[in-house]
Amino acid sequence: MVGGTSTDPFVLLESPRSDGWNNNSGYSDAHLRTLRSLQTVDTTKKNLILITSGDSNMASVGPSAYTVVNTTVNDNLNIYDGAMYGAADPLLSSTYFPSFGTGGITAQVADKFITATTFDRVICVPCSVGGSTTTMWAAGGVLYNRLAVVMRRLAARDITPATTNCTFAIINQIGANEHGVLQATYQANVAQTINKAKDAGFVGRVFISQYSRLSGSTDATIRAAQAALVDGVTYFDGGDIDAITAVGANVQADNTHMSTAGQAAAATNYKTKMSASGAPF
Repeated sequence: MVGGTSTDPFVLLESPRSDGWNNNSGYSDAHLRTLRSLQTVDTTKKNLILITSGDSNMASVGPSAYTVVNTTVNDNLNIYDGAMYGAADPLLSSTYFPSFGTGGITAQVADKFITATTFDRVICVPCSVGGSTTTMWAAGGVLYNRLAVVMRRLAARDITPATTNCTFAIINQIGANEHGVLQATYQANVAQTINKAKDAGFVGRVFISQYSRLSGSTDATIRAAQAALVDGVTYFDGGDIDAITAVGANVQADNTHMSTAGQAAAATNYKTKMSASGAPF
């Protein structure tokens, strides 16, 4: 179904893309992916459910695909079919633009937590959409139910915040397409997005980054909105992604999308900031 509403709890309402953003391979098409036979979780192990949302720089735009290190315990839930696959860039459920590349940040963050033995297994649930805005993710927007579908897909596998040894977290990185948006509007949109996830069962920390870079320019109002959201209760500091992309080697020629080096730096940033928020990270 495209647009509108549906009684099917697993329907995603976004429209097909017509601007080059690939919404098939690496987005919803699991062809040639490694299907995991284990569809639930081992509750004797420490599990992190890492949900990432936002626009293109939180999707797959890196020139080089990241090579997963912890291949047997770094997984990818596909929100389109509800199945679990071995994590491999471009991750399923998140858009990618082939002319930029297939590399992403999410699986890198997951690997860092596994390698550090903070968690034994990470289930990556990337759902970022290139070119999206906070209005699209807010009430009435075409992406508004996206995080709710994430929670329903996980619950169908008996993976919920109430499941023993399952920690849920969201990294929300969106701002490149928000230039000129009022601070109050940005904050209200993000709050609506996260409240929708909460209504669907999400309990956990939401990490908000300082991120607004577009064609080399940042937006002070959006950065202020992001900083003001951080309250140490629901929203936590996700670090300064604009500072990372200010380094020339960390962005591609368009001066917007991260390079391979930029994505690696962003992944390190997120691991550091999430760990700084305290146990269980």
